[in-house]
Amino acid sequence: MKLDINLVQSIPYNGTSGSCFSNRSILSSTFEPGSGSTIMAYAGICGAENIQLSADATFHAGTIEQIDTFVGGAGSCSVPVVISPPNSDPTAVAGADQVIPVNTAFLLQGSGADADLPADTLSYQWDQMDAGTATTCTSRIINFRLTVRDNKSGQATANVSLTIDGASGPFRITSFNTAQTIFTTSPLIFNWDVANTNTGAVSCANVDVDLLTFSADHKTYAVTQLLSNVVNNGNQIVKLPDKSNSNARFRVSCNGNIFYDISDADLIIQNSGAGGAGTFATTGNTTFFNTNGQVFATSGTCDGSPKVIGIGEIDGRWILFLLSLWVCSRLTRSHS
Repeated sequence: MKLDINLVQSIPYNGTSGSCFSNRSILSSTFEPGSGSTIMAYAGICGAENIQLSADATFHAGTIEQIDTFVGGAGSCSVPVVISPPNSDPTAVAGADQVIPVNTAFLLQGSGADADLPADTLSYQWDQMDAGTATTCTSRIINFRLTVRDNKSGQATANVSLTIDGASGPFRITSFNTAQTIFTTSPLIFNWDVANTNTGAVSCANVDVDLLTFSADHKTYAVTQLLSNVVNNGNQIVKLPDKSNSNARFRVSCNGNIFYDISDADLIIQNSGAGGAGTFATTGNTTFFNTNGQVFATSGTCDGSPKVIGIGEIDGRWILFLLSLWVCSRLTRSHS
């Protein structure tokens, strides 16, 4: 059934949600960047600030909080509504608070449970809860909320806070960032910029190094662990399995934390051609492409200037973020 976004927007509208136009003045509830992308935002009608061409059929967690506050107070109907058959609300876990370096991608991991499973199907949605300007380029605290829905009127939320440490980062891979062919017959020297992440507030002592092998259209990928819990010293020698792939990238991530980086260009891996040599798997994980609008990424120098990538396109920084959506839990979003 097609959802009329305009009609649904008018139901909770009380002048406190949204992004551009008149609601931009209400900074305490301007959670979404640019035009926004949810029902209460203005996707597609904010000119240069559009981040999508049309709205997703979902409410931002900030809007849900406003609705709950209104309904629980002056907007209460006073007459309870009985749901039949009875439905149990799900539970949500957003993970532990973390300290991460500046201008470095990170992975939000969440989970949910429901006493009514398997009859209910849970869906998951992450929203940033910081109104106004929010960035990982400076020392600050950023806040996220996980909403778990059972799609039968039940929902639960959980919050997590990330402290951005201005004394460390960006945490970056410094090798294999240009398109090239690499061979499985010889060990490779893998380098990254530790950027003070091994000391101070972040104190990431050890890292993991993985190989990501993508399908030809980059829509799916597989993960092969190369090194686990090795010293965060900026260089390691890696030996690849004797398999081939034409769309491979390296990933280095902090063991015990949520930040990581992915190399910037596709690599062609050539196997030895000997008996037993094969090809890498390319399935098991899904990459999300936003074909409904423009994707913005901060510049590599973290000067605050957005980089417009374009509709349906993706660069290394955003592959980094998009992959993270599928690591821990199935993320379901509804669209009109």
